[in-house]
Amino acid sequence: MRQIDGLNVKFDISQMIKICDLISFDGPLLSHYMNKKGENYLFKWVDTDNSYNRWLFFRVDLAELQNYINKKRTLYDLLTNCNDGFAYFVDIDAEIGYHNLCILSVENIDTDYLPEVDSMYEFIPSDGLNLDSFSQKYNSGILEFRITGEQVHYGSIPLSKFAPIIPKIEEIRKELAGKYIKQRKKQFTITDKEKKGAIGKTLALETQYEVIYALAGSFRLILRPVGQQTQLPDTISFADEFAEEMVGLFNAGFNKELLETYISKYNKNLIKKYNDFILYLFDNKLGLDIKWANNNSKQDYKQKIKVTETVSILKNLSDFQYNDNEEIKYKGRFFAINTRSGSYSFESTEGDDFKSSGFFDAKIKSLIFQISFNKEYDVIIERQTSEKVGEKEKIKDTLESYIENEEKIELDDN
Repeated sequence: MRQIDGLNVKFDISQMIKICDLISFDGPLLSHYMNKKGENYLFKWVDTDNSYNRWLFFRVDLAELQNYINKKRTLYDLLTNCNDGFAYFVDIDAEIGYHNLCILSVENIDTDYLPEVDSMYEFIPSDGLNLDSFSQKYNSGILEFRITGEQVHYGSIPLSKFAPIIPKIEEIRKELAGKYIKQRKKQFTITDKEKKGAIGKTLALETQYEVIYALAGSFRLILRPVGQQTQLPDTISFADEFAEEMVGLFNAGFNKELLETYISKYNKNLIKKYNDFILYLFDNKLGLDIKWANNNSKQDYKQKIKVTETVSILKNLSDFQYNDNEEIKYKGRFFAINTRSGSYSFESTEGDDFKSSGFFDAKIKSLIFQISFNKEYDVIIERQTSEKVGEKEKIKDTLESYIENEEKIELDDN
């Protein structure tokens, strides 16, 4: 390889994060990297011998990189007009060891190492991100949300489309986490309040996320759990369990039986929020990839929702009807009764705004003439709730019993 008359420098390449390969042929030829500060670099393969592969790399603005991807600028333009006016060279061996790192003015780069003057971009970026390397670097599980679709370009997305996405994802996470934590805590038989509280705190931190990068490619967010649970190799953490539930939820939209499982395990509010998010993707012609990787536990979960698949998920959700029965006990007063139809209207006197309108159970319908509007009653109401996802909730209340002055109306089963 040619001798490079550059200045030796210190540059910790090992801390650079690979975003994607822009050009590859039997291996990468042009790759996009980012450093800890969020600065973007292009690495271009330029030479090889029996010992090393030589790479030229230089800093580039993301906007200029987007212009290159969109065929508005050439690679030659990006390099010869780069931010700093200089580029780096490094020789890399087969064990990924770095040698002969130096810096050189762009004006002094050998013409054989420069791109062609008309080096317009004519490829499709390899948009896969190695989450395992992120996980290893941060010693943590890593969650990726990758947004694709209309008006989503390399590293950019209209703010009007992106702004609602994070709160919608957070609503899903919060709803899912609340139920997951309650269910998980029930599995512990610990009676010590302090230890039980510590577990609850750990669960709360392992099911919350913080954003560590917003990366280029089809626009993506990289997150990690707020908590850093001590984890032995090859053991599954709370964060792994929760991430599996999160990824599984996005998969559930493709299967009605899985939807039924999630509703029975969690609640209808979670499915409502999921439906709202998928509807948003559909309305804005967006898609989503969600991935989780944990290098410590070797856990890897992923699900892709293409732009064209959101309509089928919404169809599955619209066909699904949620039904629930619950027994409600309240103290209050009746303010309307129809002795002929057996209907009633009741309101709470317990300091809240609970109201119920429905029908008396047939077994006590004949006794409702005894009810006085100026007295308080303890009532038991059976509430049947049915709801199709995305439609208004339907409620049917049946008053099964009432008690006034400690005297309870007994129901005759015969």
